[in-house]
Amino acid sequence: MAGGYRVTGRWPFASGSPHASLLAGPALVHAADDTPVVTPDAGQPSLVLAYFPAARTRILPTWDGLGLRGAGSHDFVVDDVFVPDRHIGAGRGERPYPGPLYQAPFVLMAHAAHAVGSARTAIAAFIALTRRPPVPGSPRQSTLAKQQLQPIAVGKADALVRAARAFAWDATARVYAAAENPDTGAVGMEWRALLAEAISFAVPACQQAVDLVFEAAGAGGVSRNEPLERCFRDMHTAAQHIIIHESRHEVIGQYHLTRDQPGGPVIAGLFPL
Repeated sequence: MAGGYRVTGRWPFASGSPHASLLAGPALVHAADDTPVVTPDAGQPSLVLAYFPAARTRILPTWDGLGLRGAGSHDFVVDDVFVPDRHIGAGRGERPYPGPLYQAPFVLMAHAAHAVGSARTAIAAFIALTRRPPVPGSPRQSTLAKQQLQPIAVGKADALVRAARAFAWDATARVYAAAENPDTGAVGMEWRALLAEAISFAVPACQQAVDLVFEAAGAGGVSRNEPLERCFRDMHTAAQHIIIHESRHEVIGQYHLTRDQPGGPVIAGLFPL
């Protein structure tokens, strides 16, 4: 309608929703007769990103996950809310601001950053656990850090986390440099593939690191008041995100093979700008 859109819908996984003043969700555009609107160039469904004042939404308390319990990733609902044009985000391929920060989906690198932080915390928690005075009558506690398995686990976990962090930093730095270069223009598919690859590596690598020290800790790390237990839950929950799905490696690998030549994968669909 003139001046904006009327939006009805339900969106899942709205992290931080209990504390937000604005919530956003993508919405398919329909004409007045309810027929879908398609883009004139590619004939794809027309999509807008609508921003809603939190007071005009209804949050459904659906978030009760294994981990990340403080994320507040509930569903939210809007029912026939008018959203003016000024509260509609950029569409596919559009940039709301000119700076390099907005030329690529750098915000998604938070997945890699969270994974590295969780894994680092898990390793530190395991080391702290091994330095506690042994619990009387606990053979496992008294042998922590004294069995070959445990230092091996720490060494392997540390290497995995360092590799994940280094790749994430390198990818981000390279793509940001490309975004800053006035001669290169918009960040292309090669750089988007690199960011996607860094995330797809970092999260499983850090999950493996957490698993190594969690297993080495035995029963000593499973109590709810143990940081290691929380890291385990949070890491396994984060690794279920769709952006980390194993199938992304296939699209990234196909891009390396074809460089998105005709018949190759459309990596923009995997990791849109």
